This record gives sequence, C-alpha cells and structure tokens, in this order.
Amino acid sequence: MRYSPEDKERVRERYGEGMSRSEIAEATGIPPRTIHRWTADMVPESHSVIRCVVCGNPRRVLRSGIKYCSDSCKQQARYRRKNQPEQSRQCIECREPFETRRKNRKYCSKKCQNRAAQRRRRQQLSS
Repeated sequence: MRYSPEDKERVRERYGEGMSRSEIAEATGIPPRTIHRWTADMVPESHSVIRCVVCGNPRRVLRSGIKYCSDSCKQQARYRRKNQPEQSRQCIECREPFETRRKNRKYCSKKCQNRAAQRRRRQQLSS
C-alpha cells in the first residue's frame, strides 16, 4: 500500500512527541514495520543521552545503566578490567593483606566475608 507524505510526517511527529510505535500503529492503522522504517533514524526525547565510558561518544538510550555505545567498546572495557595490574589490599575482617584486580573487593576470602555478614546479623538482632 502507498502512503502519502503527510501520513509519514504525521507518524514522525507523533513518534517525536513520545508515542510508542505500537500506539501509533494502533491509532493510524499503519503496520508497525512501516512505522519502524519511517522512524528508525529518530530518537524520542524520552531517551536520555549517555557518554560512552570508553570512547566518550554520546548515545541516546531508553534504559538506565547502559555505559557503552557499542559492543566493541564493551569488549574493550572488559579487556581492560581483566588485564588490570593487581593491587595490594587489606582484608577488613582479618586484617591480612591480599592481592586483587577488583576495585571493590573488601575481603580476602569467602570465609571472611561470611564471618562479617554473621557479625552484622547478630548486631541487628541485638539492637
């Protein structure tokens, strides 16, 4: 079926205003695939802009928590994390030094982590 340029412009306007593609399809009777093709180059204002933590390129995203603009940047970040030099830390439970590549590691072992969790549970029960 052929659609007029006015139909296409009306669909693009509605999508720009924040209507979803399925809502537009339901309201206009135009197939969702056609609407998707007409609006593929558009990004609604409801999407927020993030900067890729690897390359710094901006990207509009719908979900929160997205850090990378592409799979290649995601893989590059993973490679950097895996190949970080080890750091020396001190366990907050037993005070023994240990080596780790992870920034947020606090315990030298699962045993110390469980011991600290049990202590916290006991403190919560007693208060």
